[in-house]
Amino acid sequence: MFAEVSFAQTAMQFSTSSFATYGKYSDDRDSKALGMYATMLNGVQSSYSLGVDVLLLSSERQGGKFFTQEFIPARGSWWLGGKWSLSAHGALLNEEAYKFKYEIFGLQYDTSYAASRFYFWGGGVMYHLAPSQLFTLNATTSLYEKKIFSTAASLKFTTEIYRGLTSISAVDISKTDATRLLYSGKEQLVYAYQPFLFNIKVMAGKRVFYFDESSLVLFNQREIQTLSIGGGVSYYFSPAFSFTGTYEYEKFPPYKISYFAAGIKYLFAVK
Repeated sequence: MFAEVSFAQTAMQFSTSSFATYGKYSDDRDSKALGMYATMLNGVQSSYSLGVDVLLLSSERQGGKFFTQEFIPARGSWWLGGKWSLSAHGALLNEEAYKFKYEIFGLQYDTSYAASRFYFWGGGVMYHLAPSQLFTLNATTSLYEKKIFSTAASLKFTTEIYRGLTSISAVDISKTDATRLLYSGKEQLVYAYQPFLFNIKVMAGKRVFYFDESSLVLFNQREIQTLSIGGGVSYYFSPAFSFTGTYEYEKFPPYKISYFAAGIKYLFAVK
């Protein structure tokens, strides 16, 4: 949920990170998630990432109904030489919904269970206009029960607009088998001021079942999202170790979500 921008990676590096997220829904639901990620940086533009994210969504108002999700995303990018790079990404999403009502001594109880599995795959091309300027075009498709469930594409431009200040602008299109083609735009600013890294972003428009392949984050809600506002800060105790805290406000009519996240990251240099 937090972006990092670097233009000076020259040696092989390996990083691990872990994030805990709490979400508060306007309809009295609560979500708790824990994610772990590993990334290998090989040279200037090549990288490989793998993540595991487990989420629990519960609602006491709905009779103790709760929902679990296991999300396993992966991404790789390869520098082709010159100004071009290619990327590929994929993910597995398991969703399980439960609803239990018990009245033990009165012998009244009710249980229900439902499970869904989605597969994601996609890829992209990157053009490095300059050391601090990058064009990216990505596309993603998901499958459910051997049929295409969602498709999405994103055009992104990253540039350093001032020393230490980076802008990431994106236009996204997305749809599922239940929606028409939707359009949204996003602007993100990342500012490095040692030992801090600040991040703010806003998305407006319409998007659905959105998978952000760059941060390996999935918005798996089936409702159309119309607004996202967020930000955060990272503090670097050393060049290798950092702590990050973030907040995001997401609007999915007819409900809204406030997300709070905190995590740590450690970077290893491989000689």
